[in-house]
Amino acid sequence: MVFESPLVDASGRQIGWMGSILDITNAKRMEDRERRQGETLAHNARLTMLGEVASTLAHELNQPLTAIASYNAGIANSLAKLGVQDELVLGALQRLGQQAEHAGRIVARIREFLTRREPRHEHCDLHEVIVAAIELLKRDCQRRGVTLDVNLAPDVPAVLADAVLIEQVVINLVRNAADALLARESGRRIAVSSRVAGEFVRIDVCDNGPGLAGLRVEQLCAPFYSTKTDGMGMGLAICRSIVEAHQGVLDASEAPGGGALFSFSLPLT
Repeated sequence: MVFESPLVDASGRQIGWMGSILDITNAKRMEDRERRQGETLAHNARLTMLGEVASTLAHELNQPLTAIASYNAGIANSLAKLGVQDELVLGALQRLGQQAEHAGRIVARIREFLTRREPRHEHCDLHEVIVAAIELLKRDCQRRGVTLDVNLAPDVPAVLADAVLIEQVVINLVRNAADALLARESGRRIAVSSRVAGEFVRIDVCDNGPGLAGLRVEQLCAPFYSTKTDGMGMGLAICRSIVEAHQGVLDASEAPGGGALFSFSLPLT
């Protein structure tokens, strides 16, 4: 840092300039260190808060999920004893049981992540995770009149990630986009794309809704903050924690053509 001031003699006449140089390298280094420590503390506090809430919710959700699975199995057994061979009904019951089991795994994995703060890293095809998430939401988007455009870059390498958790990130971002599009009368569209950016793979979820209204990603991801009247404000906070636990980054910005653009990047293996 450089300081300068005029050099004045006894009569008040300026006769030159006086300058001094102050080395603030250590001060800046300490500021950066304190900032990183603050970010780490904020991240841990967010996980602790979400972990407590998630534990309570997981306990409450596991009971009805177990009941659904039990009733489903009981109905399937009763139909088998009665000799019912209706493929449509039996197929629906089978899918119901599979979805109940899948929901149970999701609840358990999110609870495990938020309490232990460590995802289960394994090699996974990120495109398979995205396609699976889109398939779960496709019917709901059709019902809402939302067009889903999926453009996945070819030859994206596998990533080391928790597939169940990353699927929930994609589901949450797409569902949030669909909710935001309710403000439009027609022409509702969501674009999901992927691309390799240096040593990372980036996933973009872009909509043509009302946009972010000037909100930054820090505000949007704050625990219990929601722009929806019926929202709990946990979705984006959990998504951000999941992405950061994978050494990635979650970001949000205004889409170039109007609307919101949410993206997250994961390191390539």
